[in-house]
Amino acid sequence: MWAGLLGAGLFLGAGLVVSVTVKRLFFAAWSGSLAVTTVAMVWLCWALALGQLLGAVGLLRRGALLGAALLSAVAAITVARAADLPDRRRTADPSTAPAATEAAKAEGWGDLALTGGTVLLVAFVAAIWTARTVIALHRGINDPDSLGYHLPFMVTFAQSGYADQHRLLIPLVPIQFFPANDELLSAIALAITHTLAFAAAKNLIFGGLAVVSAHAMGKAFGAARLTMAATAIVLGFPVVAFSQPGEAVNDALLLAVLVGALAVLAHARDRPAPYVLVLGCAGLMLGIKFSAIVPAAGLGAMAATLLLVRVPRHRWRWAGAGIVASAAMGGSWYIRNAVNYGNPVPPVDVGLGPVHLHTVHGVAAAWAFSVAHYAVHGRFLGLFARGLVRGLGPLVIVTAGLCLLGGVDGLRSSHGYRRGLSCLGAVAVLGYLVTPASAYGKGAPVLGAFVINLHYAAPALLVGVLAGALVLAPWRWAWTLPLVGVVAVATSIGPGRRIAVWSPEMGGPGFVLLMVAALAATAVALAWSRPPLRRLAGAAALGVAVTSVVALAVIAGRYRSRQMTDPVVHWAASVRRARLAAWVTDPGDLFGPHANNRVTVMNRVVDGAAVPLGSCEGWKRAVLDGHFGYTAVNSGTAQARWLRADPAFRIVADETVGESLDDLVNLRRYGALVFQVVGRPDVGCPGQ
Repeated sequence: MWAGLLGAGLFLGAGLVVSVTVKRLFFAAWSGSLAVTTVAMVWLCWALALGQLLGAVGLLRRGALLGAALLSAVAAITVARAADLPDRRRTADPSTAPAATEAAKAEGWGDLALTGGTVLLVAFVAAIWTARTVIALHRGINDPDSLGYHLPFMVTFAQSGYADQHRLLIPLVPIQFFPANDELLSAIALAITHTLAFAAAKNLIFGGLAVVSAHAMGKAFGAARLTMAATAIVLGFPVVAFSQPGEAVNDALLLAVLVGALAVLAHARDRPAPYVLVLGCAGLMLGIKFSAIVPAAGLGAMAATLLLVRVPRHRWRWAGAGIVASAAMGGSWYIRNAVNYGNPVPPVDVGLGPVHLHTVHGVAAAWAFSVAHYAVHGRFLGLFARGLVRGLGPLVIVTAGLCLLGGVDGLRSSHGYRRGLSCLGAVAVLGYLVTPASAYGKGAPVLGAFVINLHYAAPALLVGVLAGALVLAPWRWAWTLPLVGVVAVATSIGPGRRIAVWSPEMGGPGFVLLMVAALAATAVALAWSRPPLRRLAGAAALGVAVTSVVALAVIAGRYRSRQMTDPVVHWAASVRRARLAAWVTDPGDLFGPHANNRVTVMNRVVDGAAVPLGSCEGWKRAVLDGHFGYTAVNSGTAQARWLRADPAFRIVADETVGESLDDLVNLRRYGALVFQVVGRPDVGCPGQ
């Protein structure tokens, strides 16, 4: 454990040396939240560059990662000593100065209400994210997508040393083609620390980074508090707040990079380096998930356009450097797909005129309907209005109105950034509408999958509310935005929802109402207090916020560990370096808490699509040939019947009770069975 902590500290410190050096070289005058955002964006690009380079040659190991990190830090120190770095304290940067709109409205109780409301909203969302992260660290990651492929991706990377997931093929979903920047970051942490703790905690870190970046973005327009509140509203949506913290999914990183890039772009002015960094961030987004292709392309187009308009010298040279940075941060996954399958996005039919690239359709392709599929027939609102409320809260109409306000006003603005932000929001919305599986359903919509997959729309919603916040900045009543956000987040938490259940272990609805009442009372006190009491009221607001976060974290720590309640999870934690041949719904459960078990998914590949081994003889021969000590299957399947009938297999973990993956999707997550191979399997399969 201590070796892992020391290695993590060395890797983090080396990256900070590199990032701070880059910041001092190209962004010397930037300070505060903008400096933090810039350093974080550079650090992420640096870590992913190391991971991709070492993962390409099978060196995604602790020693190689630390060695490369230290070498890069030494190189950065050498460059810093050789360069005549400017002194930030003697350099004035007009882009970080308070805007006139802030000075115009920052007077009286309205300013206090804006500050107090923003603190309370951010604290409320932080309490939810912190509590759910603490639960995951105690109980374990429990999200179906995390256990199905996010965790297996990162563990496969770390175990093999290669950043390539072609070995991991799961039927129904063509995951072997997915980009995996987020999983690569987690694989780096796993390789160094030998624990999955970062996978559970990372989204809380990324959520905090998104809020800090939103503050940096708003500084350019005198709207730092409003942009923080707008970002907190999106992070508080049920579909985000109850799917991201504590799980291994990747939307939190996508949102953090998006806001960070927009913050850097907001302060870029006529300097070329920020545009190159933003284009690199666009590539980083491109490498996170397929649904980010359109928002990433829109961000890249916005940055490139502003670069060509604003930078007076060598603009095409800098644009080329930005394109190279973008390709380096996210292009490798698509190049790999193009080389191996003849299509950078194999599940999508890509073509121009008579030329069509090779398409690989999984079994689930027939269900992967987009929202546009239903919208073009005029059936969207009638079918999915209830799902929008479930996923985005009862005040979804307010959010939609804010996005529309920001989009329309931005298009009318003469400010290039504001206009580009509105265009980016429109492009992101169109991208969500045509994203496969955003609506799901085979001939008829499946509401549950639509609600869960609303996270595909998170980038569009975030850009929209940020644009709306910039419109509200000069308004006298702008302070109402964070208070409306508190109400929106509070009313979106309710019992009986698949993705928005406030569990009894976290205090129940009573605790939530008590916290909301305390926050509201503090906001009123802060807004109406006289000058001598304002500092006291502000301290009270901060105290209530911190107390709420800590209290929920303590309560969440009482959640029962899955290791003690789930037979398969308990078995995986009790063995070391077990080799399993498996076909289960959640292979992530089989790796164990320290990811030391080796899991091979038992299937065959037909035209690039995964098909499960369909014969008893083929399954048992694969177990024999691979010298596996264990095999795991879903209960109630043909594979389970084959293994139960053969005395060479003995059950060591039995989770036979099926549970609903989502009662609205009508899919079943069957319990898993783990068999130990105690003899020579009978490949003749008598009676099968």
